[in-house]
Amino acid sequence: MISIAMKKFLEIVFCKIYGILKEEFNAMGLLTVLLSINIFTVVGYYKTLFLKESNFLLPLAYEIIIIIIVGIISWIIFLKDDKFKSIYKRYKQNPSMNGAKGSWVTGSYIIITLGMLVSLIWLGMMNMKSN
Repeated sequence: MISIAMKKFLEIVFCKIYGILKEEFNAMGLLTVLLSINIFTVVGYYKTLFLKESNFLLPLAYEIIIIIIVGIISWIIFLKDDKFKSIYKRYKQNPSMNGAKGSWVTGSYIIITLGMLVSLIWLGMMNMKSN
């Protein structure tokens, strides 16, 4: 379902967030929000660049469905049967992942996600002006 590299990446981001927040549901919630923003951004870019639509937003019902699906998948990967405990234990034992490298991976992911969202909003505003 999820490639090994992507799963490892998600584990690093989840563990870094969990290490900061110290609450598994909050960490899963923040990861769900970030992943949902990624999906909304990809769809928005598609609508803006290929369909030439000025409205890059999805209908609210679709957004809610996407967030629920991403949340359920995150719950299955990390929280079901307390999987996060063994994942976090493995993460803590790997000094390269729980140190600066994990911080860079997580920080870069958050900055790129938010940057792409801001650029999509800017692109949508430019499309609105040109129409």
